[in-house]
Amino acid sequence: MAQASWLVQKRGWWVLGVAYLFRLQSFMLSPTASWKGLLKVDILNVMGVAMAGAAWCWARGSSPRARAAWMLVPAAACVLLGQYAPGWWWPTLLGDRLQGYIRPVGAGGNFMLFPWAGFVFLGAWLGQVLSEPRDAAAERTFHLRLGLGGLAIFAAGFAGQYLPAFTPYSTFWLTSTSWFVIRLGVMTVLLALAWLWAQRPGAARWSPLLVFGQTSLFVYWVHVEIVYGFVTYPIRHEFSIAGALVAYAVFTVMMLGLAVMWQRRERGPLIPASLRT
Repeated sequence: MAQASWLVQKRGWWVLGVAYLFRLQSFMLSPTASWKGLLKVDILNVMGVAMAGAAWCWARGSSPRARAAWMLVPAAACVLLGQYAPGWWWPTLLGDRLQGYIRPVGAGGNFMLFPWAGFVFLGAWLGQVLSEPRDAAAERTFHLRLGLGGLAIFAAGFAGQYLPAFTPYSTFWLTSTSWFVIRLGVMTVLLALAWLWAQRPGAARWSPLLVFGQTSLFVYWVHVEIVYGFVTYPIRHEFSIAGALVAYAVFTVMMLGLAVMWQRRERGPLIPASLRT
């Protein structure tokens, strides 16, 4: 258990390093970039730190119930603290960029540890539950309950948006509990639907969805620079709806081709064996 935890922790810190490497690339490729952009906190930063933290917490539990507590309590804390973090004064001591890990800072980013790290802890716990052995009938029952539970979670989050916020600092799209719960419900339902889709005849054949899932970090890296980089500035906001749909289809096919090429590449020494997937 300790070894598995340490491998995932290293993976998390590696993802954090990739996040800053990505910012360095963006700085070098964009003529209008500023030095401050190198420290911008975005989804990869949050994922890397949260992965390392979740792996450390997972190793603290000596039983499934204890590990569940070590996952679910930090997840709940992340969601709750997201309501209060925007009103704290002490993150200002970290500077404009590093405090972005704690709370939103202007237009500096849309992701921060509170509440979004909660998804990583919840995902780690649910992954443990999904991996438990079950016979075929129990597996069907489990995923049926998972889908129904996801619908209930979504409904609770949707209804919760009409209740008063816990604090005056909360904003719906960034730190609200309702938005977090809505997204959690949607992802839970999608997990059940993904399992159902995997039961179809021919599911073992080649699948574009599996390719995108297995190369998600590569796809993220490439597509962000293409979509938001300076190369596409001249055509930004220039498409009609029909033109945007065509461009989206072409771009998706192009990214699928690149993802397939990435999967088939020879792995070089720059990727440690312990981090290869």
